[in-house]
Amino acid sequence: MNDNSIVWRWLKWLLSLALASLATTAFAADAIAIDNEARVIVKFRQSASLGGEPPQPWQALGRRLRMTLTPGIAPAPRLRVLRAKGVAHEHLIARLIQDSAIEWATPDRIKQAHSLPNDLALGGRDQWYLRPAGYVYRAQAPATAAIDAQTAWDNVGGGAGVVVAVLDSGIRSDHEDLTGNLVPGYDFISFSSTSADGDGREADAAYPGDGRFGGASSWHGTRTAGVIAAVANNGVGVAGIAWAAKILPLRVLGQGGGYDSDIVAAMRWAAGLPVAGIPPNPNPAKVLNLSLGGVSSCSPLYQEAIDEVLAHGALVVVSTGNEGGAVDEPANCRGVLAVSGVRHVGAKVGYSSFGVEAGIAAPAGNCVNVGNGEECLFAIDTTTNLGKSTPGLNGYSTRVNPNANVGTSFSAPIAAGVAALMAASNPQLSPLQLRDRIKRSARPFPVEASLPFCVEKMPQTTANEGKCNCTPSSCGAGLLNAAAAVNLARHPANLALPPVAAISPRDKGLTDVAINLDARGSFAAPERVLLERQWSFVAGPHSAEPTQRNAALSAFVPPHPGTYTYRLTVTDDAGVSATAQQTFEVAAAPGYVTTTTTTTTTTTTSTTTTTLPTLQSSGGWNLLGNGYSHPIDVATKFGNAAEVQAVWKWLPASGSDAAGWAFYAPSFADGGKEYAFGKGYRHLTTIAGGEGFWVNAKTPFGVVLPGGQALGVGSLANAVRSGWNLIALGEQRTPTAFAATLGVELASLWAWDNRLGAWYFYSPTLASQGALAGYIAGKGYLDFDANAKTLAPGMGFWLNRP
Repeated sequence: MNDNSIVWRWLKWLLSLALASLATTAFAADAIAIDNEARVIVKFRQSASLGGEPPQPWQALGRRLRMTLTPGIAPAPRLRVLRAKGVAHEHLIARLIQDSAIEWATPDRIKQAHSLPNDLALGGRDQWYLRPAGYVYRAQAPATAAIDAQTAWDNVGGGAGVVVAVLDSGIRSDHEDLTGNLVPGYDFISFSSTSADGDGREADAAYPGDGRFGGASSWHGTRTAGVIAAVANNGVGVAGIAWAAKILPLRVLGQGGGYDSDIVAAMRWAAGLPVAGIPPNPNPAKVLNLSLGGVSSCSPLYQEAIDEVLAHGALVVVSTGNEGGAVDEPANCRGVLAVSGVRHVGAKVGYSSFGVEAGIAAPAGNCVNVGNGEECLFAIDTTTNLGKSTPGLNGYSTRVNPNANVGTSFSAPIAAGVAALMAASNPQLSPLQLRDRIKRSARPFPVEASLPFCVEKMPQTTANEGKCNCTPSSCGAGLLNAAAAVNLARHPANLALPPVAAISPRDKGLTDVAINLDARGSFAAPERVLLERQWSFVAGPHSAEPTQRNAALSAFVPPHPGTYTYRLTVTDDAGVSATAQQTFEVAAAPGYVTTTTTTTTTTTTSTTTTTLPTLQSSGGWNLLGNGYSHPIDVATKFGNAAEVQAVWKWLPASGSDAAGWAFYAPSFADGGKEYAFGKGYRHLTTIAGGEGFWVNAKTPFGVVLPGGQALGVGSLANAVRSGWNLIALGEQRTPTAFAATLGVELASLWAWDNRLGAWYFYSPTLASQGALAGYIAGKGYLDFDANAKTLAPGMGFWLNRP
């Protein structure tokens, strides 16, 4: 049993709860339309009249649209929540954006807290995540992800003089480990059905509980606040990261979550910006913590609010999410510090969402080899309330499964606490300078040999359940390092900093199989932009040049086993460069063979070593190809019934034979000849050079091709006929280069990805129109360019010629 399987068992257990959980889930799912009412947020153009004299802009807008629009709150100038009965939000938006007075419109979605199971009882505590990296707790594996807050405290204290806004469910202000570190907050929940306290906005951020119909309350805001700034040195409970900082509690999450409009209004108010109908904030925050989110791309609503908050001097720290997939909104917005979650040993915890938007990784809590009722060793200890649905005694989070305190909700406040320590040590740092120095001071991610690297669309299986080795393009710049971050923050704000070149460490591969070169984790200093990323081959047993020299994503195909080294050079808009190198260990693929040819002349004798091409077959359906002049004898190469289920090849029309399939199966005594004829197929015996074919494999295996001359694009031009062609190439080409060199018109080109179970797609016509990427995204295909995928030896692909 592993820690991630425990997490998923908890989630399944939670889903089995009765009436209370079902009621809450139903509310969350109905996040936009309540009582058949759509809620959207619109931004009126500058030209729209916003004066107080009737008609108000929404009244005139309603008349033009012939519908009744009910105004809600104004999260920011020129923004207004509008509600309409009897219409779906997408239909309302479609009509609104056609009006000349509207700049944009977006749904007023509900965001959820990024927590996992709620806390119920007090357990033993050891705040392992605050200790130096490598701290050993109860003879478990060293806590590589521990942030070393102790050393940071020695250097700067506990963050006195800094205000951290906690946009969450409100807090229990009477908690003895919080009350000394609070400044007056505000309740921003404007919608009565989610407020839980029966009223609207008010100057009281106390948390009444968020359980619906008697269900359990999360006490989520109290928990995140404790991680940031629980009082230290008082002989009670736990210590916050920034234990001398002040917490500004802002209540934006109620029963079932919170509306975007309330969250955005609270963000602006927290930073000191005005919000209509709310008194000015006397305690503007330097750091905002949002342990919340929802599955969506970053909307203009959030991006504009974040831009305003940054310009007003506050850093926005957001958790990436707990869905194990793409980063949530607003963590995927530009300018925030998005925090992913890692296990104590430094690998990504299974439930943490991840992606290129992540900025840093911090402990999220995980359990090791425990069952229900036993202790979760690596939970995040914090303040909470012990009441079930309504407030009870104050206390501390439990470690008893299945309610241990884990989730990216607690990664974000750990990072927010470190940002507060940095701001206290150097108040002159801007929000982006704080974010930059947190990333620059990070420790490199460790690598567990038993885990895969984190990649987009990574399969979620019972074997790994989302655990993976983090990279700079998946979990952030590295592991949060409080001591190093505070030390770097103490340097002058005007310190000239170069860009950072970061290569995701996919450091192993096989011969003749493309290995990715990934520079998406690289970044420039604040107010700078990366203009160029350049790859170069440094050393190896044989030259293997990058497929794209100037791209964030590239690849190389190693022809021989051995050690390959590549250099990345990044350059910013000030002309400042930085470099990084990555070494890749390449093993011989199954079936790899070298041949030695000796040539003797009257004066010299030379020896040349060449590699015979090898086909790599994974279990399941594989689209392979013979890109070389020597034909393949199918029975010889694919006659092992333990490895191969069947081989299929598409044959174009020839003479009296119509186009159709040819078939071979090693489990048949005659290779499937009689079966093929009975089904109207042809019997497959030979695969000629330049032909593609399908192999349905029972298990992964490798096949060495007969070799011969590699077939170039020009040799295929005469063989390509109108209609569908299943072909192969003996050289490496991008689809664009292939189409340009082929010399005949083609409609589309397709290649199958066995691992992802999806098609790569290319169309020269769509590419020339600039519509290729949008078409691919809309259809759910894979993009050759975006994935650095090329047409390569051993790969079959379909070509449709008009």
